[in-house]
Amino acid sequence: MSSRMLLTRRGFISALGAGAAGSTLLNCNAIPPVPLPPAAMTDDLNLRLLQRITFGPRTEDVARINAIGYDAFLDEQLDHTSISDRDLDGMLSSLDTIRLDIAELRNRPMPTIALQLVQATMIRAVHSNR
Repeated sequence: MSSRMLLTRRGFISALGAGAAGSTLLNCNAIPPVPLPPAAMTDDLNLRLLQRITFGPRTEDVARINAIGYDAFLDEQLDHTSISDRDLDGMLSSLDTIRLDIAELRNRPMPTIALQLVQATMIRAVHSNR
């Protein structure tokens, strides 16, 4: 058995969830989330699509789907390589571990890798056009 601790995706997500739960318990003065109506309760098909395929409709997404239409927006999202994400690439440029291969990652401390993975995931979820 290796002395190195192996971190699986499931273990990482579990640890991330435990960390989030712990931070929530420590932050008792947090503002409660604003409840949103379920996607099925709106008659606006564009908004329903945005609620289902994104992490939440952004102003830019609403403007884009209204400009090109439901079907074109969905086709565009399914062909993600056709969508420019230059701004996102700039935001991710400081996270060097996400560009490394496995051999190069072995020389990095696990906490650094995990932190940058979480940062990259959150930045993509919030800022990506894809």
